[in-house]
Amino acid sequence: MLIPFCVLIITATVMFPVNGWRTAAAETEGSLKIFSASWWSCLGQSFREADASASLFYAIVFTLFFMVVYYMARGLMKISHISDSLIKGAGTMMPALIILTLAWTIGGIIKNSPADGGLGLSAYLAHAVSGNLPVFIVPVTAFLLSCIIAFSTGTSWGTMAIMIPITMPIAVAFAGSQGLDQASELNMVLYMMSAAIGGAIFGDHSSPISDTTILSATGAGCPTLEHVATQMPYASLVAVCCGIGYFTGALAGMNLSVALITALVLFLILFRILHRLTVKSWRKRESI
Repeated sequence: MLIPFCVLIITATVMFPVNGWRTAAAETEGSLKIFSASWWSCLGQSFREADASASLFYAIVFTLFFMVVYYMARGLMKISHISDSLIKGAGTMMPALIILTLAWTIGGIIKNSPADGGLGLSAYLAHAVSGNLPVFIVPVTAFLLSCIIAFSTGTSWGTMAIMIPITMPIAVAFAGSQGLDQASELNMVLYMMSAAIGGAIFGDHSSPISDTTILSATGAGCPTLEHVATQMPYASLVAVCCGIGYFTGALAGMNLSVALITALVLFLILFRILHRLTVKSWRKRESI
């Protein structure tokens, strides 16, 4: 499997700029061919304009054809075995696709505004806590709010798009009111943004309607809810440590070092306590 994986990675890397160049050529209404676009459009721009879904799709199709030829040439599989494997592989992905479709539907209903037929949970939560809070509470509040929004909607990028525009003006306004210099203002903005991004990541990876959770469970052959139940204690432990770290760092004047050290020390202490409790539980079971 190593060679097909390498082919997939290389093909995907090549298809991203090619897809971007094709997009650039299409924007010129045919006056600029794809080969000319490769000279006219820089590599970075081609990556930005590329359609990721289409690029990955082409890379996967090419890799599948390569695997068929490669395995048949080496005598590892016959054409009948390959066709059966393709059918079985597609069959194993059907439950994941159904769950993803339903999850995206539920997430869209929760996230979208009432004007678009949704509940508008994200906007409601953001409005509910966007009052005159003390500045040392804002980072941990942004962290907890991002956790709730991402867990409810199953998306981290959408949560970041909601929370970062809320937290950045608060940080800039507070820095201006306190007369802080540019370096201190930048530090405060980064501190607020890290809290929002960290909460979004936790909520996304713990949510039962997140695509990462569903596909991880499918790839491991594990039921989705069981995967959520088994990963939740680990993720929650880290989230608690991070939340306390953000709070203590904010008390110390948005000090990133204090936040990191506090979270790390607390994590090591809780990890040691949980380890001892687990060992005691195992010993009791063995004695029974």
